[in-house]
Amino acid sequence: MPDLTVSPTAIVNQITQLLRDRYHPGFPILKELLQNADDAEARRFVADFYDSLPGSEHTTNPLL
Repeated sequence: MPDLTVSPTAIVNQITQLLRDRYHPGFPILKELLQNADDAEARRFVADFYDSLPGSEHTTNPLL
C-alpha cells in the first residue's frame, strides 16, 4: 500500500490496546461475536483459536 503512512505494527498495537481497554478477561469478545451473530439471525457460527498465527511476528504478544 503506497499511501500507508502508519506502520502495520502500530495498527496492531493500537487494536491490542483498544481490546484491553474495552474488554475484560473471560472471553467477552467471543460473547460479543455470538451476540452479533444472533442479532444478524445467523444460522451458523464458526470459531477457531490459535496461540499465534504461523509465521507471525506477534508470538509474544497475542492479539486476543
